[in-house]
Amino acid sequence: MLITDLLGIVVLLLAVGLLILLQRHIRHIQREALQRSEAEEEREKMKQALLQSQKLEAVGMLAGGIAHNFNNILYAIQGYVQMARSDVDNKTISYQNLGKVLEAVERGQELVQGILCFSRREHYHLEQICLKEVLESAIKLLQSTLPASVELSVSINIKNSLLEGNRTHLQQVFINIIRNAADSLSEKGKIVVQVDVESDIEGLKLLRPGLPYPAYFVVNIADNGSGMSEETLRHLFEPFFTTKDVGKGTGLGLATARSIVRDHRGEMVVKSVPNKGSTFIVLLPVSTGREEKK
Repeated sequence: MLITDLLGIVVLLLAVGLLILLQRHIRHIQREALQRSEAEEEREKMKQALLQSQKLEAVGMLAGGIAHNFNNILYAIQGYVQMARSDVDNKTISYQNLGKVLEAVERGQELVQGILCFSRREHYHLEQICLKEVLESAIKLLQSTLPASVELSVSINIKNSLLEGNRTHLQQVFINIIRNAADSLSEKGKIVVQVDVESDIEGLKLLRPGLPYPAYFVVNIADNGSGMSEETLRHLFEPFFTTKDVGKGTGLGLATARSIVRDHRGEMVVKSVPNKGSTFIVLLPVSTGREEKK
C-alpha cells in the first residue's frame, strides 16, 4: 500500500511538472507569435512609409521643376502688367483691373513658393534655437488672425527648450497646424497646445517606429473640431490634397509642414476621429548642446 501511494504521488508530480512545462511552452509560443506579428506589422508600416516617401519625392521633383518655370512666367507677366499700368491713368477702370491682375500674380507667386519649399531637398541651416520662443512667436502672430470664437490654450511644461533648428521654418510649421485646426472648428471651438519632453524612446517608437534620438520634444496641438476620416488621414500629407472649398486651400500647408519637421530630424503624427477633433503631434529631437540661458 505504501509503495502504491508513493508511485501515485510520483505520477501526480510528473503530471503536474509536465503540465507546467506545457504551459510554459504554450506561453513561449504565444510570445513568439506576438513578436512575429508585431515585427510583421512594423515592417509593413515601414514599407508603406518608404513607398509614401518615394512617391512624395517624385512628386516634389516634378512640382519643383514646374514651379521654377512657372515662376519665370509670373515674373514676366508681373513686369509687363506694371509697365502697362504706368501708362494708364490711376483713376480709370483699366488701372484697377491691371491691379487685380497683379494681385492674382502675387497669389500665384505665393503658391509657387509653397511648392518650392515642399520640393526642396537640401537641408536647412540649423542652429541652437529655443522652441518655447518659436512657439510663443508663432502664437503671437496668429492671435490677431484667429476668430474671436476660438479659444487658444497654451501649456509649455519644459525648462530647457533648446533644439537644433531653423526658427522661421519651424514657426511656419506651427502656424500651418494651428490655422488648419482653427479651420476645422465650428462657431465656438478650442485649440490646446501642450509641450513636454519625452525620454521614453520605446514608448515613442510605438507612436512612430525608428526614432533614433534619446529624447524628444513632444508638441501636441489638439482641437475639438470636425475631425477626419481614416480615408482623409491616409492622404493628409499628400501635396495638393485638401478638403477645403476651392480657393480656400492649396493642399500644401501640411505637406510642407511635415517636410520641414523631417528636415529637422523629427516626425509628425496625426490622430483624429470624425466629429471628435484632431491631434497633431510634432516630435523634435532635444539638443544635446549647451544649457538654455535664463
